[in-house]
Amino acid sequence: MHKLFLGGNNSTPEILFDGEANIFEIKGMSRPENATKFYAPILEWMDEYLKDGESVNLVFKIVYFNTASSKLFLHLAKILERGTDCEITWLYEKEDEDMMEAGLEFKEIISLPFKLGESKTEFI
Repeated sequence: MHKLFLGGNNSTPEILFDGEANIFEIKGMSRPENATKFYAPILEWMDEYLKDGESVNLVFKIVYFNTASSKLFLHLAKILERGTDCEITWLYEKEDEDMMEAGLEFKEIISLPFKLGESKTEFI
């Protein structure tokens, strides 16, 4: 399946989904003007990818997200629940208590294996 790459900016996150390299990342800011429209091709790509029973470790490296993005993150998690051995990793900057708490909230809601930790890499 083709790789999905969307470059990030001040309102949308960078998306890199590459099944061959086993990389599935969403990083940066997520406050698109129309979150449903922005995330539609991402949800479709993941839904199609998981049809073959693939496993995914989806890594979130988010520095800020709005309510609409939050809902679509949950929708993406629901799609991952249909896969095989899928999990989520939520990374946050060392001093960013808001993103740490957001990760803890998602961990309570999502039934997938969920790792939460400080990021060891730079955020965009």
